[in-house]
Parts: sequence; C-alpha cells; structure tokens
Amino acid sequence: MKRWMTVMLLFLLGMSVTTIVQANDEDDVKAAVMAIYEALNNGDAAAVNKLIGDELSTFAAGGGLLTWSSGPIENLPKYSFQIQHLEVKVYGSTAVATYYRTGTGESLPGTYRISMVLNKQGGQWKQVHRHDSPLGLPGSSQ
Repeated sequence: MKRWMTVMLLFLLGMSVTTIVQANDEDDVKAAVMAIYEALNNGDAAAVNKLIGDELSTFAAGGGLLTWSSGPIENLPKYSFQIQHLEVKVYGSTAVATYYRTGTGESLPGTYRISMVLNKQGGQWKQVHRHDSPLGLPGSSQ
C-alpha cells in the first residue's frame, strides 16, 4: 500500500511539473514571436537572424509557391506591425503560433492571418516556417 501511494504521489507531482514547464514554454514562444516583430519594426536584421532557424520556409502573403531561405537577412526595412490574438500550442520542441498581424503604412498594409512554426534549438525558440494570408478575400474590403 505504501509503495502504491508513493508511486501515485510521484505521478501527480510529475503531472504538475509538466504543466508548469508547458506554461513557461508557451510564454517563451510568445516572447520569441513578439521579439521577431519588435526587430522587424526596428529594421534590426541582426536581431531577426538570431530568432529564425538556419532554414526558413514561407508561404508569403501575396500567394505563390513555398519559398525557402537560408543565411542571414540583410538590408531590412522598418515595418509597422501590430500583433493581435496571439495563441500558442507547444508540442515538445515544436510550437505553433497563430495570430493576426496588422500593418500600417506602405509596407504590407492590412490585416493578415499568420501561422508560425517555431522549433526549440539550443534552448531558444526559433521560427522555422510561416504562412501569411490576407484576412479578406481578394477584391473585398478588409
């Protein structure tokens, strides 16, 4: 009986620790997403490069085929993006972030639905894929 209670106590303790770790991971992923956009808004290519994986795949907002990029980003313009309704789900060392991105000014104006995949690499969450799509249908007002 004593052994069974010890096993049950360890099981419950393990479940609570797992929940705590996932909650921290979700916060860390949200912070990584926000850091990417802070760097974009500041035109800071060096900071963006630290937050993306060695290879990045993208379905861009304008449509078209999947694109792959590797190597550092250079000559980054300043953007003016705001993030709304950021949600994160963590699956081990991979996370999916979904949110709305609103841009103002000439660079990518409007509201877009974004899905971003991040992977934990060297203890840091890095963007490895992003899918952008306009909120409105083509030809409709957003």
